[in-house]
Amino acid sequence: MVLDPATLALISAVIAGLQVLAFVVLARLNPEMRGVGLWAWSSLAFAGSMLMLVSRRIVGEHPLVYAAGMMAVTAALACTAVGAAVFVGRRPRFRGAILATLLILGVHAWCLFVDPRPTARLACTAAIHVVWLVAAANELFQERRPGLLVSARFTGGVMLVYASVVVLRSVLMAGSNGPTAMFAPELPQAIVFLGSIFWVVSSTFGAILMINQRQILAVRASADARLQAEESLRLAERQLALVREQRQRQDFVHDLHDGVGAATVNVAHLVALLKSRGVADTEVLEHLEHAAVEGARELRRLMNAVDEGHVRWTDWLHDLRNHAEQTLGARGIALAWKMAVGPPHASIDSAAAALSFGRAVREAVANVAKHSRATRALISIRFHPGAVALSVHDDGVGFSEKLAGSAGGGRHGLVGMERRVRSCGGRMRLSCSTGAASRGTSVRFVVPLPLSLVGSDSAASPIPSARLPAGRAGLPADQRGR
Repeated sequence: MVLDPATLALISAVIAGLQVLAFVVLARLNPEMRGVGLWAWSSLAFAGSMLMLVSRRIVGEHPLVYAAGMMAVTAALACTAVGAAVFVGRRPRFRGAILATLLILGVHAWCLFVDPRPTARLACTAAIHVVWLVAAANELFQERRPGLLVSARFTGGVMLVYASVVVLRSVLMAGSNGPTAMFAPELPQAIVFLGSIFWVVSSTFGAILMINQRQILAVRASADARLQAEESLRLAERQLALVREQRQRQDFVHDLHDGVGAATVNVAHLVALLKSRGVADTEVLEHLEHAAVEGARELRRLMNAVDEGHVRWTDWLHDLRNHAEQTLGARGIALAWKMAVGPPHASIDSAAAALSFGRAVREAVANVAKHSRATRALISIRFHPGAVALSVHDDGVGFSEKLAGSAGGGRHGLVGMERRVRSCGGRMRLSCSTGAASRGTSVRFVVPLPLSLVGSDSAASPIPSARLPAGRAGLPADQRGR
């Protein structure tokens, strides 16, 4: 089977034309892919050079047609190299290639018009291919992005292979004694046209592969940028929410200070004014003053908790001790304060839980002052791993007698104490003794750490009774009425 070089050249021209169409479509669909348009011009010039070669079979070996084909090939190769540089994002710098091209074209023109030498013209054609294809492959080999390494090196390798085919054809033609006409049915001529077909098909595949990889990288970069923007937006929203929360806290604290705080201060001032005017019932005035002062302290605790968002254990214990000493001291009850293990260094993150637990303990202290008729009281605190145990004990008349004289107030106080402790996930145990040897009442609280609110009153406690020390189970059914 004899391969007709003219037929191969025509096939190369048709494939190059299809390549032009492919590159035009790719350039329109991917305007951000710079360099693809130059490859379309390169394919168009290459198709024109193949048609020039085919036309020489009709018009003959005219020098002008030969020169036009050489210029078309040079333009196609130059556009390929410049497009490769632009595609990989490099500034085209081909001074050496341009100077070499001018020299090669001058020699080719001399050997075409002045001193016809077919072998020299073949050498010039091979040289122009080597200059520009090596330059284009070098530009593609400069690509360093991981997603484009394989496709860029494949396309650059195809360029070097085609340059080698053209050089091989020139060497075989120069060393043969056969005819050197373009369409002579010789193996070297068939090789170069088959190489042209290979070049067109493979370069198209490589270019499409590079464009596809560029699109994948662009999609990934866009996704990463979108995720980063979303994360920045979420961070900004969290910061804005924190700023708004802080501002709301400050506004709430100011409202408390200007409203309820002013009222408690006015009550204290009125009590002082009545005392200065010699009002007879000083005991009532002292109770009123104590209530006003305690209300102001409670308000200050609430304001500090809201403003800071957390409560230090040392501050919580200090406020509790001061409150117990003043409340019990006003009734002549001596207070003993016992803490076996120091408080944890961590703060109470839930200010609401700190207030709820503190009010439950203050209610127990208030019950001792109001109903116990005791002379001594003991507050004992012990911090365990994962829980805190606090008990309030007095040497008063005992539970049943106190409950009988409370007119229902103590009953509601006990219910409120248990509700507040359960809201923190804890347990309360009430025990009393009316015997002659030992009498009094003990209220024991066990609350898990870290201190926090766990939900509604009906929610199950996170501290199972089996894990508590002896005497820390729930409140007995016959004693929940207090």
